[in-house]
Amino acid sequence: MDVTLAPATRADIPQLLGWLERYYRELSQYTPWLYDEAAPFSYPSIDSYWSDPLRHAFLLWHEGEPAGFSLIHNYSHINGSTEVNDIEEFSIFPAHRRSGIGRAFAHRLFGRFSGSWEVRVREANRPGMLFWHPVVAEFASGGYRRVPRVEDGSTWCVYEFAAS
Repeated sequence: MDVTLAPATRADIPQLLGWLERYYRELSQYTPWLYDEAAPFSYPSIDSYWSDPLRHAFLLWHEGEPAGFSLIHNYSHINGSTEVNDIEEFSIFPAHRRSGIGRAFAHRLFGRFSGSWEVRVREANRPGMLFWHPVVAEFASGGYRRVPRVEDGSTWCVYEFAAS
C-alpha cells in the first residue's frame, strides 16, 4: 500500500483548515454543538503546531493524493501529563475509508512517537468507535486500557496504551 506520512508545513495551513472544517461539519452529526454553519470556521490553536514542540501536524498521502490528516498533542486528558501522545484530530477522507489506509496511518503515527498514547473517541461517534477499537487492539500487543471520561458535555472512550 502506497501510504506516506508527512509532517505538515505552515504552507499547508489554509488547506488543513479547509479539511478541519469539513471534518468538524461531519462530526457535528454526533455532537451538534461542535460546528456552527452560521459562524466562520476557526481552529484557534492551528499556529501552535509549528511553534509548540508538544504539537505535531501530519498529512497522509495515498498514491500521491491527500487522503487524511492528524494533529498530535503531547498532553494527557486524563492526568495532564505532557509525556503522553494524544491524537487531537484524525481524519481519513471519505474516498479512502474502509481501505486499510486509516489503520496504516494510525499505526505509523503510533510508531513515530514511542511511549504512552491516548486515543479519545466520543462514544456518540459510532463510526469512530468502530474504527479505533480494532486499530488500537491490533497495535497495542502489550495491552491497552479503555477509560470512560466525561469532558465538554460528551462521554468519551479513552484508549491508553504504549508504543515502543
